[in-house]
Amino acid sequence: MPAAASSELQYINLDYPVAEANFTGIRGANIVGNYLIPGGGGASGGILYRTDTQTWVPIPTSTANGVNYPGVYTALPYGPTFGSPDGIFRVVGSYKTTSTSGNVGYLFDAAAAPAIVGNYDTTQGTAGAFIYNAVSKSYTPLSGPGAVVTTAYGIYGDKVTGGYTDTLGLNAEHGYLYDIKTNTFTTYDHPGAITTHFQGVTGGGRHGEYNLAADWMDAQGGAHAAILHIHADGSTQWTELDAPGSTTTSIDSIYAGNAVGFYLGADGMMNYFVTVPGVYNPIRNTGALTVSQAGGTGVSGISGDDIVNDGSILVSGANAIGIKADTYGVVTNNASITVTGVGASGVQLNGLDGTLLNAGTIVAAPGANAITAGAEASGTIVVNTGVIDGRVVFAAGPQARFENSGWLGISSAGVGIAHQMSGVFVQTSRGTLSLRVDGAAADRLDVTGAARLGGTLAASFAGTGGLQKSYTVLTASDGATGTFASLETSGLPSFFSAGLAYGPNAVALNVSSAMAQLPGLTLNERSLGAGIDRALNGAPGSALGTLPVGLTSLYNIGTSQLPAALKSLSGEAYASEQSVLIGDSLYGREAILGRLRQGAYGGQSGPMGALAYGGPAALSYAGPEAAQPAPTTARAALGYSQSNANVDAVASSTEVNSMLLALYAGTTAGPWNMRLGASYAFNQIDATRTIAFPGVLQQATAQYDGGTAQVFGEIGYGFAVQQVALEPFAGLAYVQLNTDSFAETGLVAPLSGASASSGVGYSTLGLRAATRFALSNGMVLAPHASAAWQYAFGDVDPTAQIAFRGLPGSNFTVGGVPLAQNTALLEVGADLHLSAQARVGLSYVGQFADGVTTNAFQANIAWRF
Repeated sequence: MPAAASSELQYINLDYPVAEANFTGIRGANIVGNYLIPGGGGASGGILYRTDTQTWVPIPTSTANGVNYPGVYTALPYGPTFGSPDGIFRVVGSYKTTSTSGNVGYLFDAAAAPAIVGNYDTTQGTAGAFIYNAVSKSYTPLSGPGAVVTTAYGIYGDKVTGGYTDTLGLNAEHGYLYDIKTNTFTTYDHPGAITTHFQGVTGGGRHGEYNLAADWMDAQGGAHAAILHIHADGSTQWTELDAPGSTTTSIDSIYAGNAVGFYLGADGMMNYFVTVPGVYNPIRNTGALTVSQAGGTGVSGISGDDIVNDGSILVSGANAIGIKADTYGVVTNNASITVTGVGASGVQLNGLDGTLLNAGTIVAAPGANAITAGAEASGTIVVNTGVIDGRVVFAAGPQARFENSGWLGISSAGVGIAHQMSGVFVQTSRGTLSLRVDGAAADRLDVTGAARLGGTLAASFAGTGGLQKSYTVLTASDGATGTFASLETSGLPSFFSAGLAYGPNAVALNVSSAMAQLPGLTLNERSLGAGIDRALNGAPGSALGTLPVGLTSLYNIGTSQLPAALKSLSGEAYASEQSVLIGDSLYGREAILGRLRQGAYGGQSGPMGALAYGGPAALSYAGPEAAQPAPTTARAALGYSQSNANVDAVASSTEVNSMLLALYAGTTAGPWNMRLGASYAFNQIDATRTIAFPGVLQQATAQYDGGTAQVFGEIGYGFAVQQVALEPFAGLAYVQLNTDSFAETGLVAPLSGASASSGVGYSTLGLRAATRFALSNGMVLAPHASAAWQYAFGDVDPTAQIAFRGLPGSNFTVGGVPLAQNTALLEVGADLHLSAQARVGLSYVGQFADGVTTNAFQANIAWRF
């Protein structure tokens, strides 16, 4: 009797947007078929419908003409397997090269690069069926009992189904089920049918139970569809599939109670998908199951038993098994399996061609296994679209296949676990392979076979100690092809970089410090980062170097905080101090040139005498001043100066105490004046800087010496306009600065700096003006001013070679504030002559360049003796 009447079933039409699709096969979430190409002259193209994603996919591969098989006229896929089109999916079918040519069979294997792995052409006119072995690539003829014509349309495990026509001359066709192992045929005819043909076969959920998709014809020529369910005891049950309102119904395939086919109705040919109750009866777990006994099994199946888990299974017993499947059995996990027992397994697949479809979660604790294969397992298939969190030991021969379209990895504590697989491992674009890394150890996937890579590799790092420069994360003895589309890392310092390197049989995860590659860094920050990168990446041996104690806080800050930390660490104030020392040489030159002007103009009457005291006196000198003018003057001077500089941006300051020795000479020839000088300053530099970023607040000091040597000359032409003395002038100077090496103190990770040398030349063009007024008390007031253009050349961009004392190989270069090449010099001041021997003065000196302004106020007291 029928298990369900046709009117009780819900026939669903799946609308392919190009044309009506004709379904030919179903397996799991895969439905294959073909469609007539509009305007294609009768040609058809292969398509796949995924019930899980409700998407259409060209099969085997997309072509512009819609046939979806390169270089042929028409194509028809027929029998699909489990898996994704970019995973382990396989399909058999046929094609024609022209509209009149014979059919050529094909087997498409998505995991074989992908490529067609077997072509064969049926010999015309023999009217025989065959079985093709994809492993041995061999054919076995198949003929029904007393058959004239035999067709073979479906295979499940060791069972083949189809139809044959006998020799009775009635042209009657019979359906059959052929047992490959016993080489026996069993004939089945639909009750009341004159012809019966089976389009496909699949398991009925239990050992010895099968579902056969049948097309049959009644005596009036009516075409019908039905499902033949064969019970384990050999009894049969037919379920009719006449779609309501149809004149003809055909079934093409069935799997797990879901049937596909087509029917003819008022609207023409329509495909259908229908779920038929009562024909698929797997072993089901819907409750909460605990397996606590050592060596126990929660759910066990024998050959042909399918198992569905919609509940929860906890495996706590040592060496216990949550679900144990056997030959041809399909395990479907839609819920959760948790494994805590030592040596236990969540799912164990045994025998021939077993399958696990995991859409749920399988979690295995350390010492346990998520999935294992039995010792006799062969050809086993795993398709993961859920989560497998635990070790996989999956050695099931060269025909085994593992598709990861979900998450595969281990999230529990520990590291260094190797997943072991055989056959072909494929990770699709939706898959993630997650591996743990800790010090010298990392998880790994080892495939005795081939690996086809895609999707994401996720690497989680437990810390920074002992990190290696490279980890082997995947091996494949028969080759690894493809690449992971993305690499995700967690637990790495923000300035570390990870990348993948692909070899013929392995994939390596390479780790390096990449601080200098961070976006948004200044040149100095990038240079410091590069120094750290070189030190860590260039450490001897296979391990990366480690930061010294004072720098370990860098491991814990984010990329947004790193630029400020690098700026604070950089020590760029040491380079900027070179600009300060070279720039301060101006004041020494001006003081000495001022003394020479005093020698030239000091005894002159009228306004020209005012030029004797114009200009700054930045230094305190001990030495005689000329009381009377002389055509030629030669003198020596000893001076002392102190300067302070602050670089607020890097919380740094310097104090420089200098002793200066100078020789100078001047001569006059009428209105012309020439002045020459040379000086050497002994500089003692005291530097202080504060290093502040998250996790660090320290102060460093350094004391080192330097020397500033300069030679300079000036020529001027003096004249008066009424009561104002004027002197246009031009000057040249060359300054050579040398600084010693230094080593900071006060830090856990102090800097050291190399000695430095730089030379800068200056040319100056300008005008001086001065006058003087006699006061009623006998004193004389002498206002003065000058304006000049100064051009600097040479080493105007100071640099310092620096390294972290506790990090060998961390040398880096920082640049300081550059010297302005074009500078306007302005000096305004006045001297008050108290008596013939004494005077006081106050001056403003300004330097104005592009983006740089220097302001100075200077006071002086002079006593002539």
